[in-house]
Amino acid sequence: MAGILDLATRLGKALKESPENQAYQAAYKRAKADRKAEALLKDLARRQMEMAAAPGQRPDPAKVKELEQLAKAAQANPVAREYLEAEARLNQLWYEILRAVARALGAELPRTPGARG
Repeated sequence: MAGILDLATRLGKALKESPENQAYQAAYKRAKADRKAEALLKDLARRQMEMAAAPGQRPDPAKVKELEQLAKAAQANPVAREYLEAEARLNQLWYEILRAVARALGAELPRTPGARG
């Protein structure tokens, strides 16, 4: 077990130093320093969570439209857009790591768009 934990610690350190994490951390700091971007991102995350909290239910079209408009506003804000793009790249890296572990265990996870392996 100690060997597995050592590997996990090394993986964590490698992730911390990865370009994806470095870009995410820098974008996060810029977003926190920009009130408008931070408010947009918080509102977007809150509304996404609200939509995800009702699985199996048909979403209210008005709420879907609000979410789409909020996403467009976030994309139009350079600081918020940079954060969202960096977050997506870091999430993609996490998923690729999960796929690699799953393959080593004899399981397969589906590829996502933009996956490297």
